[in-house]
Amino acid sequence: MSTDESLHFVQELLRADEDEIIGGLLRGLFKLDDPCLATLFAEMAGACRARFLRRAELPADIDMDGFIERMRLAGPGRIDIQRAGNEIVWSEIAEGQCSCPLVRLGVVELNPKLCACSVEWLRGVMEKFHDGDVAVELVESVANGSQSCVFRVKLLPPRS
Repeated sequence: MSTDESLHFVQELLRADEDEIIGGLLRGLFKLDDPCLATLFAEMAGACRARFLRRAELPADIDMDGFIERMRLAGPGRIDIQRAGNEIVWSEIAEGQCSCPLVRLGVVELNPKLCACSVEWLRGVMEKFHDGDVAVELVESVANGSQSCVFRVKLLPPRS
C-alpha cells in the first residue's frame, strides 16, 4: 500500500468513527426534553449555517431579496421561495428525502426532532439578511410524512 493509499485508508476509518460517534450522540439527544434539545440544536444549526454561508460565497452587500433570488437559482437543492411583504413561504422540494447532511450521509436516521435544527438554521440565515428578528414555523416536513419541507417565515420589525 502506498503512502497516499495508507493516508486515505486512515482518513476513511477516522471519518467512519466520527460518524458513528456523532450518530450515537444524536440518538442520545433525541431522548432529551425539548427545551434542552432546542439549545443543542441551536448550536448545531449555527455551525451548519456558518459552514453553508462560507461555502455560498454571497456578496457582502446582498439584501434579503438578493439572497432569496440567489437561493432560487443556486440553493442547495430545489427551493421554492414566495415572498409577500414580511411573510415568506420557503419550500424545499425534497421528494421525500431529508436535506440534513447527517441524515443524507447515514450518520443518523431521520427523526422529527431534527426539524428543530432546520427551523433554527433557516431563522439564523434569514436574520443575516434582515435587520430584525425572524420567526420561523415548520408547516410540513419529510420527517412527518410530507414529500417536502415547508416553512413559514415572518420578518419582524427592524431593530432600533
